[in-house]
Amino acid sequence: GRTNLNLNGAVVAGAVSDTAAAADLDVNVLGDSTISGAWDTADTNGTGTYAITDGKTLTVSNTFNTGAAGIIRLGTSTAGATMTLDGSGKTITGLIDGSAANKGTLNVNGAGTTTLASNIGATNGLEAIVIGSSATAAFSGTVASVMTTINNTNTNTFAKAVTGSLAFGADGTVSGADTFAVSGTIDNTSGADGVGTVTMANQTTGAVSLAGNIGATNSLKAVNVTTTA
Repeated sequence: GRTNLNLNGAVVAGAVSDTAAAADLDVNVLGDSTISGAWDTADTNGTGTYAITDGKTLTVSNTFNTGAAGIIRLGTSTAGATMTLDGSGKTITGLIDGSAANKGTLNVNGAGTTTLASNIGATNGLEAIVIGSSATAAFSGTVASVMTTINNTNTNTFAKAVTGSLAFGADGTVSGADTFAVSGTIDNTSGADGVGTVTMANQTTGAVSLAGNIGATNSLKAVNVTTTA
C-alpha cells in the first residue's frame, strides 16, 4: 500500500529515512513547511510524489533524496507553489516539476554548492528558477523554466540542455557542458553593461546551440566557447 504524510506548518528537524521494504510514500505539503534534517526516502519503490499545495512553500535546508524517480511537484493545480533550498552545500535528488506548464518557483539559496541531481521541468516546466547571491548551483539534468536568474558572482554549472531563458542579475558565470543548448534568450538584467559570463567548454561531440538574443537589455561580460579537435 501507499503511505501518506501531510505537512501543514510543519518543521521536520530530525533525519528521515526508509528501508528497502518501505511502501510508496506520498508527501502532501498543505501549508508552509520546513525540512531541516537529512531526508532519504529513496527505497520507497521510486514512485513517491511530493506535492506542494498552490501558493505554499516547502523549505529544504539539507540533503534531500526522494530517489531518482521520485517526483517533487510545485503546485497542486494551476497557481503553482515554491520550493526553497536553504542551508550550505547539499544534493537534491528527485524530479522537480510544475503543477502545470510554466508553474512553480525554485529558489536556490544558502552557501556552498547545491547539486540538483535530477531533471527539472521534464513534464511541466517551471515559471522561475532563482539562484541567490550566496549560492552556487550545479544542475546535473535538463532544466526547463521560463526564466532562470543568476543573482550570484559564482560559477553555476549546467550539464545538459536548458529550455527557457537565462538572466544575469549579478556578475556570475554559467558554465555549459559539451553540446550546451539554451532555447531562449540570455540577458543581463543587472542594470549595467558588462555583467555575466557564459562559458561553454570541452565541446567535443557536437554543436553549441544558443537560440535566442544575447544581451538585449544590457551587454554580457563575455561568451566563451572552447572546442577540442
